[in-house]
Amino acid sequence: MVLSTTGRARANGAHASAVHALACAAVTVACGWVATPALAATPDDAELASLAARLSGQSHVRVLGSFGARQLGAVSVDAAGIHATSVSRPALVASRDAMEPTLVPWAEIRAVEVGRPRGLEGAIGGAAVGSLLALGAVESFKNVVKEGDTSRAWPVIGIPIIGATAVLGGWLGHTSPQWQQVYPTTMAAR
Repeated sequence: MVLSTTGRARANGAHASAVHALACAAVTVACGWVATPALAATPDDAELASLAARLSGQSHVRVLGSFGARQLGAVSVDAAGIHATSVSRPALVASRDAMEPTLVPWAEIRAVEVGRPRGLEGAIGGAAVGSLLALGAVESFKNVVKEGDTSRAWPVIGIPIIGATAVLGGWLGHTSPQWQQVYPTTMAAR
């Protein structure tokens, strides 16, 4: 009797796990279908002119589509799609094929975004964090040197820490722009 009850409990547990797994899979598939935005339509002449003006001179352009996300540089637009003479990749060294002209056809594009670098914001944030680190470092230095003049700790320890963190914050802010959607214009800006 104990064996049959235990066996039944195991069978019910296995059945519940299978039902749970199938339910999770169904929800995932359904959400994936619902959450996947449609590709944008080919823009008309007025939209092309507006988009060309908006992208002119932009150093950070990101195109979202069936291929994922691509960051482009030196872009131009026409009825065929978006042309880029340089492709920005998150790498320290880019291969030669990354610099060749490329075309992203409108049939593959879901959205186009422009980025505003945040270097100044990053530098200010880095300097603020660096000030706290420098304060801690100088106070630690004062605790190590029990006697003597510790007034030289700020120029030697504090200022380089603040400077380094400000530079690091500025670099991080510049390389991670704030994106705003410019095409299609019917969707909310990010």
